[in-house]
Amino acid sequence: CTQSEFLSRGGVAAAGCYDDAFRVMKLATEHPNDLLGCIAVSGMFDLYDFRYYETDTSDLLEYLAVYFGETIEENPELYRAYSPLHYADRITVPTLLFSYRDTSYITIRETEAMYEALTANGTPCEFVELTPLWVDFNEEAVEKTEEWLHALSAAAQQK
Repeated sequence: CTQSEFLSRGGVAAAGCYDDAFRVMKLATEHPNDLLGCIAVSGMFDLYDFRYYETDTSDLLEYLAVYFGETIEENPELYRAYSPLHYADRITVPTLLFSYRDTSYITIRETEAMYEALTANGTPCEFVELTPLWVDFNEEAVEKTEEWLHALSAAAQQK
C-alpha cells in the first residue's frame, strides 16, 4: 500500500529511528487515538533509569541536560515524564519494534523492556532483532515493515 492509499483510509502510522523512535513512542503515549500504529527502530525509551547500559553514559547525560535544560539530578521527574517506557500502559496502537544487539548507546534490552511492557498491557506488538548492526535498513527490515503496514492497513479498512 502506498502512503497516499494508507492515509486515504483514515490513518497515520508513525515511524522513527533512535531519537525519532523515542519521539514516536512518546507521541503514542500522548495521542493513542490519533495513530493507527507505530514503528520504532532502536529507540531510547527510558530516560529516567539507565540500568540498560553497560557503557559510560556521561556523554548521553550531558546531551540530555542540554536538551531538557536541567540534569536528571536537578529534575528527575522531568526525565521520567519524558520516558515512554514509564507510560507504556497508555500505548494501545499496534507497535513494531526493531533493535540491534549492540549500538553505542541504545541497547536491545531497552527495546525488549518496551516490548515486555506493551505485551503485558495487551498492546499488539512485534519485536524483531536485526542483524547485522546498522549499516542500512536491511532487506529483512524492509520486508517486515511492508508486511506489517499491509496488515495494519487491512485492519483499518475493516473498521
